[in-house]
Amino acid sequence: MIREISAMDFRQNLGGILNLVSLKHESVIIRRSDEPIAVLIDIETFHQKVLGLPSQSLRDFSNGVTVKLGKYKFNRDDANAR
Repeated sequence: MIREISAMDFRQNLGGILNLVSLKHESVIIRRSDEPIAVLIDIETFHQKVLGLPSQSLRDFSNGVTVKLGKYKFNRDDANAR
């Protein structure tokens, strides 16, 4: 399911929205002045749909294994450094 919320509601309800996304795998479109400005999706959807990584790569990534996507390499330690 996709929900839409205002940026103010997002700020005021961040914890609940993170639970909604991470536990129930719902997506949230964040709007400011009735214009969509951002989308919040769960990490598995991000890896599969945005990065194109298979489920096994997600488990490898979570376990600290470097995952290759074309010429790019991703690992958890690099992501945590940001």
